[in-house]
Formats: sequence, C-alpha cells, structure tokens
Amino acid sequence: LWKTLEEDMSPYSVIQRGFGGSKMPDLLKYADRYIKKHEFAAMVVFVANDISGAEDGSDRTPQELVGLFEEFILKVKSYHAEAPIFLMAITPTNSRWKVWDQTRAVNLGLAKLADTYDGVIFVPTEDLFLGADGRPIAHLFVADQLHLAPAGYALWTERLRSYLDPVVQHLVGE
Repeated sequence: LWKTLEEDMSPYSVIQRGFGGSKMPDLLKYADRYIKKHEFAAMVVFVANDISGAEDGSDRTPQELVGLFEEFILKVKSYHAEAPIFLMAITPTNSRWKVWDQTRAVNLGLAKLADTYDGVIFVPTEDLFLGADGRPIAHLFVADQLHLAPAGYALWTERLRSYLDPVVQHLVGE
C-alpha cells in the first residue's frame, strides 16, 4: 500500500514485491520465484501479520518468528551474499495493540538477529509511532488503525533513508 515508494526512494530503483496479508512463511515459500531472479543492491523487509491476535490460535510466537526471519536472511544471502538486508521493525498499531508486547519482543529479537549477521541492519520505528501516552498515534494510520496513512509513510521514509542512504549510496554509484 506504499503508493509513493518509488518517489520516496528515488534515485534508487525499486522492485516492490509486497503483498497484503503476507506472513514470513509466504516470503520463504515464494523467495525463489520473486527474489532470487533479481539483482539488487539492497533489500528492505517488512512483515507484520504473523502476530495479529488471531482468535484461531494461528499466531506465531516471537521466537518462532525470529527464527523464520533468520531462515529468510540465510536464503537471501544465498542468492546475493553482499546485498545488505534492512529489517523494518513491526510498527505499533492501535488495531493490534493487544499483542504489542509480543510484537515488541519480535522487534527486540530482530535487532539482536541483525547484530549477528554482517550486512543485516535493523531499522527501529517504535519511537516514531508512539505518542507521549505510550500508545500509537492515530493520525499516522488510516481508518483501520493498521495500515499507514501518508503521514506514517513519510516517517517511515525518513527513518529508512537515514539507515539506507549511508550504506547503499556507494553501491549504486549515487
């Protein structure tokens, strides 16, 4: 739903492979089809649907999810060992606030995971989306309080560029 992604990431070329409702097993399943064939200078990953508060018990534990991210990192590194991978933190949202403690545990796990691999960078975002009351800032999201509004994407862009540019600019000759 990041409709301004190409403009926001300019002058970098963007290959957008996101699809709504995706979970980490989906990324692993389709990686050979949608990632392996591409040459890329860097990869940015954001997945936030594995812990949603599902009543059917299908949510993964933070430990399971961090393990799936690690499996994904290893898979991507097998395709393009030198390409840095940026792991975007899962955003705190009002619609999934009841599982924020679990989601925060995933983010902490992803930060630690990034520290164990060369070329894997965790991009924190919690500080951007939580207000002084410690709750998600409603106007940064559309009506469903799950997906980002333009103001939320603007914050994501600024934060991601602050991590991406110093690493990638020299790789793409910018």
